[in-house]
Amino acid sequence: MVLVAPQADVLINPVNQSLRLDAGQVSSTLAKMAGQELQDECYENAPYGIIPGEIMWTSAYKLPFQKVYHCCIPGYNGSSVVNIQSLGLPKLRPPII
Repeated sequence: MVLVAPQADVLINPVNQSLRLDAGQVSSTLAKMAGQELQDECYENAPYGIIPGEIMWTSAYKLPFQKVYHCCIPGYNGSSVVNIQSLGLPKLRPPII
């Protein structure tokens, strides 16, 4: 998988509820490119994961973006293209500090 870095501040990453970044092709590629800190921050910010429809953001670390928005998309199985704007997802969940 090749990550093309368009002029954007944020990258949207579809994730599972547990926020395990090694579980999907997109997430695992991002985790490798960003470094272990990306996974560590996911676990730190949401130690019990997130629920479907929820979005949590992290720093992007070595990725060419300012933030990564991790989205647990209801009903998404990773095999089709999803228009994220059509999902009507709730507000962002800021990190728990």
